Amino acid sequence: MNKDEQLAQIPSSKPLPAMRRRLWQSFMCIALLGILTGIVALGAIHQQASEFTQSQLGLAHSRYLVRDALMQQLGLENLGRDWHTLPPSSRSQLLGEMRARQQGLVGALANTPGTERDMAIRVLQGLTSLQPEGQNTPVIGGLAELSRDLAIRVSSLDVGKAQQVLTDIEQRRWQLTMTVMFLSLLCILLTQFLAWHLLGRHFIRPLIELGRQIDNLSAHRKNNTAQVEPANQEVKDISENLRHIHRQLQHQQQNPNVDQRTGLASRSALNHHLQQEWLRGLRRNESVSMLLLSADPVMLQNGHELAELPPNSLTQLVSIAVEHTARAQDYLAHYEGNKLAIVLSCTDLEQAIKLAHQLCYRVHQTHIPTPMLATHPWVTLSVGVASRIPRSTHGWDILLQEAEEALLQARAQGGNQALVAPCLLPDSSWLATEAIY
Repeated sequence: MNKDEQLAQIPSSKPLPAMRRRLWQSFMCIALLGILTGIVALGAIHQQASEFTQSQLGLAHSRYLVRDALMQQLGLENLGRDWHTLPPSSRSQLLGEMRARQQGLVGALANTPGTERDMAIRVLQGLTSLQPEGQNTPVIGGLAELSRDLAIRVSSLDVGKAQQVLTDIEQRRWQLTMTVMFLSLLCILLTQFLAWHLLGRHFIRPLIELGRQIDNLSAHRKNNTAQVEPANQEVKDISENLRHIHRQLQHQQQNPNVDQRTGLASRSALNHHLQQEWLRGLRRNESVSMLLLSADPVMLQNGHELAELPPNSLTQLVSIAVEHTARAQDYLAHYEGNKLAIVLSCTDLEQAIKLAHQLCYRVHQTHIPTPMLATHPWVTLSVGVASRIPRSTHGWDILLQEAEEALLQARAQGGNQALVAPCLLPDSSWLATEAIY
């Protein structure tokens, strides 16, 4: 069977049967399932909210009973205390109010099992038997004791009912959670079933069959091109290498201001920024300072000097420099090799010296490791400091020259120190509170 016959056996992708209708049916079924699940969930939530409202109304009714019982108790105690001082008309009015309140308690406790309703009836009968003109102080005292017992029992009923309501609410919440989870799982399963039932037979299976036939044709083509496969692989490798080189060149062209080794600003970006800050300092008559940082030479045991720091050590050095250049006007860049540069705008010599001391001390205390064959176990830092107030539009590169000169002197004198060009730093005792040296 030749290539043309195999291509003729591949079915056309146009007559996929009733694809639009199947997609519409799937969409409608899934939408209806989601709507149905939402309606059921909303119904369950509404039912729980209604039950919660009824429970709250019951609790409010119980609290009203407790309030009325306590008011009845206090009223009887006050009436017994003030019976002799009250006129008959006031006694009659107070007795009428208490009888009405007690009648409400009897009605509210009509469906309550136990002795609470009997106690309320006894209190009501006692209030009915009282006469405004008689001496009823002992009777009122007994009624007050009975009303106190009734208030205690009603409060106990309220507490028990509140606990039962909380238990019922927690149970209903758990039932609602399980119902919603079950409905969600059922909706997912039905959605998967409908997706396969409506789409699988009419869309996925034809595509699978088409893919198998394409694989067969590809296998046939591979057999015919087995002789040119090594040459094709070599061409692919060369093409991949060329694409990689092209990507690197594009990246360098798109990011000329970013140093690839450290991720900081490049030397060209540093020069441009220093020119801008020099002109700004000229306009404002403000100092422009610069720090040039470099790791001290690392000597190996064979007497040779390590050309560059290991990547991990350089990364730690960059991290320390970043921590100490948190101001918006500080500019950190990669100078060359193991050297970093910091441009400090609006910063005088005193502040630049202070920052240089802090950097030296921080690197010394961090204990950045050197290679195993090095004569010294830790990396140390030397800093060259330069500061000027611009007087003309030219001369910004003087800062670079002075910082390099100071850095060379610091490294020549043993490293692990900061120097100001072209001489050593003056007495730094005034930095005792800020610097370590």
